Amino acid sequence: MGTLNSANGEWLELYNNSSENIDLTGWTLSAADNTPIIGLSGIMPAGGFFILERTNDDTLPGIAASQIYTGALGNSGENLELKDNSGNLIDSVDCSSGWFAGDNVTKQTMERKDPALFGNETGNWQSSQNPGGTPKSANSAGVITSQQNEQTNPSNDSSGTPLYSQPQNKPPLAEAGDNIIALVGQEIIFDGTKSSDPENKPLTYLWNFGDGASSDKNKINHSYKYPGTYIASLAIGDGANTATDTAFVTIYSNSIIISEFIPNPSGADQKAEWLELYNNSDNIADLSNWQIATQNEKSKPFAFPANTLLAPRQYLVLDSPTTKISLRNESGSLKLLYPNGQTAQEIKYDKAKENQSIALAGNNQYFWTSVSTPGAANIVTNSEQPTTTNSASASFSAQETPSSQTTNIISGSNLSQSVPEGTLINTNQAGSNLQQTNNANPSPLTNQAEKDSASLNPNENSKGGGNSTQTSSLASKISNPILWLVIIIIIGLLWGLGLVKTKRKLKARAQKLPIDWQD
Repeated sequence: MGTLNSANGEWLELYNNSSENIDLTGWTLSAADNTPIIGLSGIMPAGGFFILERTNDDTLPGIAASQIYTGALGNSGENLELKDNSGNLIDSVDCSSGWFAGDNVTKQTMERKDPALFGNETGNWQSSQNPGGTPKSANSAGVITSQQNEQTNPSNDSSGTPLYSQPQNKPPLAEAGDNIIALVGQEIIFDGTKSSDPENKPLTYLWNFGDGASSDKNKINHSYKYPGTYIASLAIGDGANTATDTAFVTIYSNSIIISEFIPNPSGADQKAEWLELYNNSDNIADLSNWQIATQNEKSKPFAFPANTLLAPRQYLVLDSPTTKISLRNESGSLKLLYPNGQTAQEIKYDKAKENQSIALAGNNQYFWTSVSTPGAANIVTNSEQPTTTNSASASFSAQETPSSQTTNIISGSNLSQSVPEGTLINTNQAGSNLQQTNNANPSPLTNQAEKDSASLNPNENSKGGGNSTQTSSLASKISNPILWLVIIIIIGLLWGLGLVKTKRKLKARAQKLPIDWQD
């Protein structure tokens, strides 16, 4: 029947009456008249609740919805069925002739008395003690009508002693916060201070972060060492009752970086373009559902198939025939996207140089280079020029929180779309030429000569008054074709002089030999 605030504020609550978590993926909750039909997803914790709110998460202020659905419940009744992912009927409530309990005027909800009894038993339902019910916590003792008091539950016996009293201790309400998306090693604030007790009793807290770590603080910082999806749970107690709430934490790898790509190769671009990723960590990286995208509106993003794994400190080269994406020869960009569609890294460039690639150097800058090295360490000399545009990295601020997103940490100030799974946490800022938004430091991509050249300033003279060419790296010198030509000529001259000198020595030695004419 909705809430006191809105007749459209309908909600339903599921309860996990078992000792194990249940994956609701593929489960359905549907009405016989096909309104609503709810495809369920997510994890329902053992002994926990799963709140379904209609249309948006504003139905129950202060209580996060486990899932949003659409479709109204009929005021005259519904026949609801809960089925698992194999189509087996798990529970049903046939109220097609009218709801078993609840009050449309006072907005007292229809509550189940015993979760062990089947839902179609009329006597197993009651109207809630208070308007609005007890969402995401144990059901009340139910409302007692005056007729019930007189007929079945007289308030006093012959001595005047009360025989019935409502339970005084109401259970607390746990609030673990919204679902979160973060990076490996990123500190996350887990805040349980929004949990409450109706009778303002002091609460105890126990966080379980899902990775083996726990804390008894009501507010604590925690980070995850490995990528994956974790279920963080908060259990609170008031000395008599306990309550539990959970939040899903999705952790992405921060080690995947764009290492090199070529937007304008010689020949047909659609066959010769390629890009290279690098796993800058000591762990295998799972690229399942990560995406590659460009500014070319004719190219759809390429999504990595499930179970795409990249070995530690290794490269992954993708060609254009595989990705079906095309890079612009004019100004363009290359994006690396997380599975939720949010940008992990974007590299922008102006007019592409023909047959040159954009490569990451040891000083965390991207350079145009004529020496392309797909699948191997990049080779960038100090004669190459860096790209002239900065990355469009997402900046984050704790003070800038868009109203379209909810999180108990911080939110991106320039996200192009809302992220229903949560909000990415990434506070790293890009430098003037830095083209990445993660913490990766790709030192393995360059050899020592490249590192030395990157640390030198070509605008500074040496102490002896020399010019800027004295700062050239060994890699720059040996790659100069004129220098190689001079070296070859010198070697040839030395070799020729050696032959002449050897010939003279042999001739002189031959003239000194005695000749016996009699032989």
